[in-house]
Amino acid sequence: QALVFKRFLDGKSLVEAFGSAADVANNALDLLYNQGEGYSNEEVLEKLTESSNMSRRLSEYPENQKSLALTTARRIAEFLGPQMVKDKGLACHFVISRTPVGKPVTDRAIPLNIFKADPAVRIHFLRKWTGDHSLAPDAGLKAILDWEYYIGRFQGTIQKIITIPAAFQGVANPVPRVKHPEWLHKKIQQLSSKYKQISLTSMFGKLNQRPKDLEDTSVKLIAPKKKASAVTELSSEDDS
Repeated sequence: QALVFKRFLDGKSLVEAFGSAADVANNALDLLYNQGEGYSNEEVLEKLTESSNMSRRLSEYPENQKSLALTTARRIAEFLGPQMVKDKGLACHFVISRTPVGKPVTDRAIPLNIFKADPAVRIHFLRKWTGDHSLAPDAGLKAILDWEYYIGRFQGTIQKIITIPAAFQGVANPVPRVKHPEWLHKKIQQLSSKYKQISLTSMFGKLNQRPKDLEDTSVKLIAPKKKASAVTELSSEDDS
């Protein structure tokens, strides 16, 4: 996002600014659609790694509680030992595996530490966690990633920070591979319409409003003359 926001300062028009931001998005989409081809594992991890901090010790969470951070922490403890997750505030860094198929995302978090382990240890735990015992001994990061998951996540981010703001400012979709959501088409049509439809209920409501009584208003505006007091009248008679 930081790279995209900087690009909005480019160009001399809205179209050019959104086009510059779209270049960043398209480069990232190329990486995802090509499943990391042409990129090193380190470059892929730099772009796709997710992280989450645990506020409590792992032992303080119920066994049946699930989250990406908890799955990551439990798997770190499984292959590195419980001493690695005994403290509060554990920073869990992970990627999402495409298998086991049908399992929720929380069950498919793979801790990054495993990719630095010895090959025999790495493949043992990758097969166990993914449920894919056909994984080749040299299977690495790109072979297990859920690329469709990351494409979906990234497309949602692109919509929020590039394509939807562009649409609201009258700029054609600068990232055509990321389709506009259905609700956006309806919203844009409403905003671009020259006339707003007034409902019959609203119109009749205005007609039924009772105007102020002009006679009552005039009475309030014209203050009545005050009568002279009895004392004033008597003093006038004495003077005469």
